[in-house]
Amino acid sequence: MSLSKLAVRKPTTTLIIFILLSALGIYCTTSLPLDLFPDMDIPYMVVYTSYSNAGPEEVERSVTRTMESSLSSVTGLKKLTSTSSTGSSMVMLEFEYGTNLDVAANDIRDKIDLVRNYLPDDADSPIIFQMDPSMMPIMAIVVTGSRTPEELSGYVDDIIQPRLEQIDGVASVNVSGGREKAILIDVPRDRLDAYDLTITQIAQMIGAQNITSSGGSIESGDSNYSISAEGTYKSIDDIKGTVVSYKQKSTGGGKPEMVSIMLRDIADVYEGYKETTSEAYLDGKPSVMLMIQKQSGKNSVTTAEKVRKQLKLIEKELPKDVTLIETYNTTDDINNTIHQVVESLVEGIILAVVVLYIFLRSFKSTFIIALSMPISVLITLCLMYFCGFSINMMTLSGLLLGIGMLVDNSVVILENIFSYRERDA
Repeated sequence: MSLSKLAVRKPTTTLIIFILLSALGIYCTTSLPLDLFPDMDIPYMVVYTSYSNAGPEEVERSVTRTMESSLSSVTGLKKLTSTSSTGSSMVMLEFEYGTNLDVAANDIRDKIDLVRNYLPDDADSPIIFQMDPSMMPIMAIVVTGSRTPEELSGYVDDIIQPRLEQIDGVASVNVSGGREKAILIDVPRDRLDAYDLTITQIAQMIGAQNITSSGGSIESGDSNYSISAEGTYKSIDDIKGTVVSYKQKSTGGGKPEMVSIMLRDIADVYEGYKETTSEAYLDGKPSVMLMIQKQSGKNSVTTAEKVRKQLKLIEKELPKDVTLIETYNTTDDINNTIHQVVESLVEGIILAVVVLYIFLRSFKSTFIIALSMPISVLITLCLMYFCGFSINMMTLSGLLLGIGMLVDNSVVILENIFSYRERDA
């Protein structure tokens, strides 16, 4: 028995099935993620290597050329480009469409491991990441007020950034602007020459004495206590008292005496600020900007709504003169774009029904076709939900085109039904 004959002989069962599918479609529609574009696997991968305090020429010679020579033989590679700048090297690899990027990433790691020992000792381990549209920020929040840049940075680091990163759907929060306090150490060159020291030796001595190490454990009855040797700096005076070297001192014919050389003897230690690498201003006032990135596959609109709710709670914990201002939000554009596409979809359905009624001159036939369009759309959205698709410009445009095909098919089916009824089939 064919499907059409089964549907005609059991109309009640068919009606119940379509009602259930329509209800499930309505539920799935409210749960579908909303985004501007679908998730795409862009065939680009980037290998980033940090090489601090090195000029572009040194980065090109020591890092970039080494990476290029190794990565040029990666399977499926279409084009390789590189950029060398102060302190960093970036190699971009373009692959052929259809290349399995997970396999390509493993191949890249293998190639990097072959030349890792040829990289400079001061260079960090290369970082591999895939180009993804979801890496683009969805929101920008500016923290401003009648406070100093370092105070604003303190509020961001202690309160705002940790709270926002805990939100479901937020991948990371990048901070720009502000100033951070730091302990600065200035060592004149003549003092280094006088004590026969280098900056590297001083840095190693400071790092070696600013640590906390384990001292074992003590058992007392049923209790076990861990012991640690606290050696981190607590104040500027502790840093100034760091022993950076030893020097023999003559005692007038007797045994030479070893004298400790303190950091205060060769350097000026004072409290200042870290070097500013980025600045943010709002209406001419120094501010701190937070760029929010969503997790891949998450609903952009829902994530933005959660962030807005959290910002209202955070504002209650901040001083009254510190405000959070939303300056950029792509989800508003997504809502507007999707709203326009939905309006076009509804207008297309209405115009199709009107045109059909004019030509068919039958309310019953027109009603059947008009009813088939929203039911078909709901069932399609249900399938999209279970297939992991999202509502975006591409899927909605496909639905819009599908409405036209649905009308044509409905007219053909109606004509076939009429022909069978005329033949009393």
